[in-house]
Amino acid sequence: MTDKTFVYDLWLARDASAWIERDGKEIIAIERGGHLHRFAPVWGHPGRPVVSGDDAVWTEYREGVGCAAFADSGSESARLIKPLIGANVGDLALSAGHLVAECAGTLRLLTRARNGWAAQGTIWDESPAYHPCLVSDLASWDTYIGGRYRVVVMPLGGEPAVLPCPDDH
Repeated sequence: MTDKTFVYDLWLARDASAWIERDGKEIIAIERGGHLHRFAPVWGHPGRPVVSGDDAVWTEYREGVGCAAFADSGSESARLIKPLIGANVGDLALSAGHLVAECAGTLRLLTRARNGWAAQGTIWDESPAYHPCLVSDLASWDTYIGGRYRVVVMPLGGEPAVLPCPDDH
């Protein structure tokens, strides 16, 4: 990094942090336990890095289309998340070996596999989903149903529940 490096999309966790550096080129920076690793983008312009445990994921955009990439702890290079290639990825949520990816308004669940990520299927496609969040095995996201913004919660492997609004009767 130099005094002309621009840093954006900062992610902070208890034991790790991640950000994007721009100084003529874009680099994904992941810091864990005092060790800093930098990765070149795999596919496009990087954004929204997320770190949980040994996993780091982020989005990459090219010509308005999103893809997702990841790097293992200690790896030298990043790779695309194969089940999400061509899915137009937006927001990502990561926790305990689970990944929720917003793909053109739907939510897909993936689990960590030995050599990458394995698709577990679509967990929400009833209405557009935004801002997924994942803590341990509980997912939540925003949606728009019946002219109102709503929050949906779902234990992984369970059924989604749309939380009531104060003016619901």
